[in-house]
Amino acid sequence: MSRQTQYSKRSFGVLFSVVSACFLISSAWAIDAPDYEFDWVTVGDPGNPAYDGPWLFDRGYFRPVGRVDRVFRVTRTEVTVSQWFEFVQAYAPFYTGNPLYYTLTSVWIHPDEPNPDGTWTFRMSQGAENFPTSGGLRFIARYCNWLHNGKVNEAWAFEDGAYDASVIDAIVAGDESIEGFARRPDAKFWITSFDEWVKAMFWDPNKYGPNQGGYWKYPHSKDVPPIPGVETNAGQWIGYPEQFDFYDVGGYPDSHSPWGLLDGSGGEDEWMDYEWSPWFGTNNGMVARGTIAFWNRLELHDWIGQPPIVFPMNTDKGFRLASVVPCVADFAVPFGQLDLADVVAFIQAFVDGDPAADLAAPAGVFDLADVAAFAGAF
Repeated sequence: MSRQTQYSKRSFGVLFSVVSACFLISSAWAIDAPDYEFDWVTVGDPGNPAYDGPWLFDRGYFRPVGRVDRVFRVTRTEVTVSQWFEFVQAYAPFYTGNPLYYTLTSVWIHPDEPNPDGTWTFRMSQGAENFPTSGGLRFIARYCNWLHNGKVNEAWAFEDGAYDASVIDAIVAGDESIEGFARRPDAKFWITSFDEWVKAMFWDPNKYGPNQGGYWKYPHSKDVPPIPGVETNAGQWIGYPEQFDFYDVGGYPDSHSPWGLLDGSGGEDEWMDYEWSPWFGTNNGMVARGTIAFWNRLELHDWIGQPPIVFPMNTDKGFRLASVVPCVADFAVPFGQLDLADVVAFIQAFVDGDPAADLAAPAGVFDLADVAAFAGAF
């Protein structure tokens, strides 16, 4: 063995003592995942109550929403055109489909002349770099896979990791027999789920005072609709091109959710992660929430009780990324929730001399410093 492993009965005694103490701490963090220069917001308070009404219509949805039992992080704004363009360029050598397919390009990215091998190069519309992008699940899933796999520019890196893209392709192609599809449990990046989105936009752990949580009616930490042109770019009349000056993400930094998310109103309406439910009546449906820039009736469209609309997954909508929260202590799925599986996995890695358990200096030595680092990460 090239690395020196130092442990003893005393080490194991301390290991189990420290690990036992960790179970008394009700935190839930996750493993390492790169930031990739996204502006991430960490959403805590695991186990918060769900929202179950009032709804605009009776129930309005097939279940209560907003409860999340783990810590996660989500991008402060919707993914931008420039962030999406990086993916489109990386995926272009492997894409031979229609270059005008908006679920890949959005309306702000355009094909140039085709390459001799049948692939395409693309360009962004000038000035659109910081606009919210849009996409369809076939390509957003591949984007998440690419991020999950470290932005490796090889075909395999786009096809699996966070999502099995072949299953999504089959659903889009009309295979109605597929039920229960979901992202991989060990995904590092994914589309924000409906529960995560509602929690991050509306749930405030201290709405009524310290540790007295509640849901705001609107996604800017208020119980009254956002003011068009002051707190959102929704609700404005799209009558002249200058309105697009207000289309950049983050244009209203003082209008934010309890966790600090921006553009819960305005920008693009946003995909929620794929979730199979017989309530949809089809396996090709996905929920979208939020208002598009310039939409009216914000008292309804931005309200937490507005029932979500189900769209075919091969249409294009905006989206936010969710991700695990970097933490060395979370060794096992489900990421974002610390439990016995993480303890067992760490102990096994420690005994085996696995570099994953080498959490403290000196490198290559497995001792009580690594145990303390594991415990301290809770």
